[in-house]
Amino acid sequence: MPGEPLLASPGMSPVTLQDTAGGDVDASQEHPGCVGWIGMVHHPLTVTEPTYLRIVARGASDSTLAVQLEDGTWLCNDDTEGTDPMVEGELPAGAHRIFVGAFTRFDMHAYTLGVSTDPAAMPSSLPAPASSAAALGGAELRIEPRGADPQSLRGVASGEVNIDGLAGACTGFSTDMPGHGVEVTEELPRLRVFVRADQPVGLVMRRPDGELVCGVDANGTYYDGPALPGLWDVWVTVATEGAQVPYVLGFSREDAPGPADLPAP
Repeated sequence: MPGEPLLASPGMSPVTLQDTAGGDVDASQEHPGCVGWIGMVHHPLTVTEPTYLRIVARGASDSTLAVQLEDGTWLCNDDTEGTDPMVEGELPAGAHRIFVGAFTRFDMHAYTLGVSTDPAAMPSSLPAPASSAAALGGAELRIEPRGADPQSLRGVASGEVNIDGLAGACTGFSTDMPGHGVEVTEELPRLRVFVRADQPVGLVMRRPDGELVCGVDANGTYYDGPALPGLWDVWVTVATEGAQVPYVLGFSREDAPGPADLPAP
């Protein structure tokens, strides 16, 4: 699946763009010199004539780079500057592809990508990436200590990414990208997250500190615990690959309500 395309030639002005890194493809299976996890999303890079390019990425988490040249050659890098990667060299004319990966499987996170002819360009010279939830359109819901309670979101769970064993307790299938971004405005001593659906589903959340939390079904409540302030990425997963399951997702700071109190999906 192509992302935003790029055009490169001698004397070009530096180009930057933002997107979300990671995926379910082990980059080392594409080429043994590559590391990390990439997805189907890539940036088409058209080079009009042989050009020295420096391709750098600044990620919100540990990122990798994989550049596939038109002739099938792979150029890969990890950790040139801290946990940020850089690929450089004389690229031939042609239609190439740039993948920004995550070092850890399922660590979907935002990045800023830069393409330049400047041999001094580094990841730290790029603008900071947005949070992953913001990169996907921002938070859909704000949870405040004294705000409305409960609150809910609707969606359709689906996925073809096998997450069995992820973070120790995850099972089922998910999409690469989170389904929702939820902002917790202040640290909460307790937040309950529950789901109403007509078929089995699961829950994966990434906390603002990057830790993944896999929900365990307790009568439809998948998380009951403290909540750090910041943006949470939320996936509602399915038990069967390719299934499409409508759901309503609920959030509460109280003992009640629960799934039965949510509207039908």
